[in-house]
Amino acid sequence: MILLLRSNNDFQISRMNKDNTQRQITQMCRFIHQEAKEKVNEIMLKTEQERDKTLSLLDVQGRAKIDEEFERKKKGLNKQKRIMKAKAAQKEEARYSRERNGMILEMLEDSKKELMNLSKVDKAAYKKLLVQLMTQGLLKLQEKNVKVKCRKQDLKMVQSVQATAVKEYQAYMKKSCDVTPSCTIEVDPERFIDAKGPGGIWLSCHGGKIILDNTLQTRLNTAFYDLKPVIRAVVFPSLWKPPPDFMALAQAEADKAAAAAAATKE
Repeated sequence: MILLLRSNNDFQISRMNKDNTQRQITQMCRFIHQEAKEKVNEIMLKTEQERDKTLSLLDVQGRAKIDEEFERKKKGLNKQKRIMKAKAAQKEEARYSRERNGMILEMLEDSKKELMNLSKVDKAAYKKLLVQLMTQGLLKLQEKNVKVKCRKQDLKMVQSVQATAVKEYQAYMKKSCDVTPSCTIEVDPERFIDAKGPGGIWLSCHGGKIILDNTLQTRLNTAFYDLKPVIRAVVFPSLWKPPPDFMALAQAEADKAAAAAAATKE
């Protein structure tokens, strides 16, 4: 009887232990499950925060990159506009320059026509001009024997004034240097300068080694290119810039230096 009771007690104790163990296991499983669930929630929350942070950073970086690209393209577009504007201005200025040069060259051609008409309209003035050109050439060369070429249509006129030119040359040398040099002019009757030109003469000596071109075309070209700035200033006054007044600038600098010296003494 006693053994039976003890056996029953042991069975009940064993059953109670199993129940407690099962209950503890169940509680532990619930605890682990709860911990795992909380950990999952924590990881998910942290992941969402990291995702939002990353998205925000990518958004900022993307906006900054877009702004940078926009500014770069804007600068490139502005630069391209400036280049196009400068090219257009240069092209327009070149066109104006060509037109201005064309007008000045037309003036040169008109002047040439006026010189061409001189020998036809006023022969007395042209004859006097030939004497002056010949006298000037003799003064430049200062040689005993000088050969002269002219237009074919001017041959007789030049031959008729060669003695007068020599006399004027000798008179000028006598007055200026108190000497009377001997000089002989030979007018070439076979070789001539361009008959289509406005006229003038061509002098040479020492077998053509020294040449003096005193034709009206050459003198016109020389005067034209030497006086081109003056012509531009007269024809196009808006383009002319007066030269600086150096005396006024020097006076201003002197006044400034005097004022600085006075301020230093005070």
